[in-house]
Amino acid sequence: MGARNKRIAAGGVAAAGLAAAIAWSSSAESNAGLTGRSWTLASVAEPGSPSQDASGSGARIQLSGNNIEGSDGCAPFRGKLVETADARYSTDAVAVATVACLNPQAGKGASIEAMNALLGTENFSLTSKDGRLVATTDDGWRLVFDRR
Repeated sequence: MGARNKRIAAGGVAAAGLAAAIAWSSSAESNAGLTGRSWTLASVAEPGSPSQDASGSGARIQLSGNNIEGSDGCAPFRGKLVETADARYSTDAVAVATVACLNPQAGKGASIEAMNALLGTENFSLTSKDGRLVATTDDGWRLVFDRR
């Protein structure tokens, strides 16, 4: 299985890693209200491209301590968040997307590709502002989640 296919098979892992990263924040204040909540993917942006609406993708995440679960809009995932030495995050969550979900006509191509980018990267940053969670991968993908 090639690297790209492994990233695609990882499906919703990106969202999972993002949610878990928030739960592991070193600031108790920033954790308030983040765990035990569901978050839905609102928009995605490829490196160098404007944001695309992803609100209808069905992608979601939920945090519970250092555990994360959810869906990339096609396949479920569950895993743990890992904080790296440089205060960035990764996840061991795994989801298996079906061929039908990867079909661009399914209308979920951008959200699944963005989730794969987040899950397939070694490190990503996470910020919380105005009730939204923003994850940015080392290679420039940006995923924005809203409270559900």
